[in-house]
Amino acid sequence: MPNSSMIWSVLKRFYAVVVHGNPAINVSYYKIALLSTPIKQNAFFITKQILPLIIVLFTGCSTVPKTTQQVSKPALSPAINYALSLQGTPYRYGKASPREGFDCSGFVQHVYRRHGVYLPRTAREMASSLPKIEKNDLRSGDLVFFNTNGGRYSHVGLLVKDDDFIHAPGRRIGKVLVSSLHNSYWRKHFTGVRRPGIKSYSSHLKLGQNSRTINWR
Repeated sequence: MPNSSMIWSVLKRFYAVVVHGNPAINVSYYKIALLSTPIKQNAFFITKQILPLIIVLFTGCSTVPKTTQQVSKPALSPAINYALSLQGTPYRYGKASPREGFDCSGFVQHVYRRHGVYLPRTAREMASSLPKIEKNDLRSGDLVFFNTNGGRYSHVGLLVKDDDFIHAPGRRIGKVLVSSLHNSYWRKHFTGVRRPGIKSYSSHLKLGQNSRTINWR
């Protein structure tokens, strides 16, 4: 059985490493109690009082709480969420409904119409009636245009966020899906951006009682 002096020597090292600088721990109490306790009772004193203290302190020192930075994600508009819900709908030329399918302009027109904004039927008409927007000012909900068959505005999609846009690309792919403007094909054939706004295309606009301007930010 180690004597009190030996045990106190160990405790002093423990104090220097762990307890130093923590005023909540009264080390003098443990020193007095240890040195004034008969040697036969030292084992009981260490087991019941000092050992639990050491375990708790070492556990606390070794457990570093993980801090995770909460990054708030901008919420998507109801129109964009609805557009995303249509992923997988079949491509059908000349169609503009979830039941029959979509072509590119029919898809965009349907999404906007569902939320009270009425667009022209074709991609070319959309491009000619809406204000031009610089590519570096893209916002969720903007219309992105491409030249896919020789016409400058022959394909249109709906920007989701960042560089992702949702569209009905054609018979070869055959369904509504999300693509990236970073894709080499779409980057090469990109021709412009338009932003729907009620005042900008009033000649093409038909408003119902529940129509409203969509805040795309």
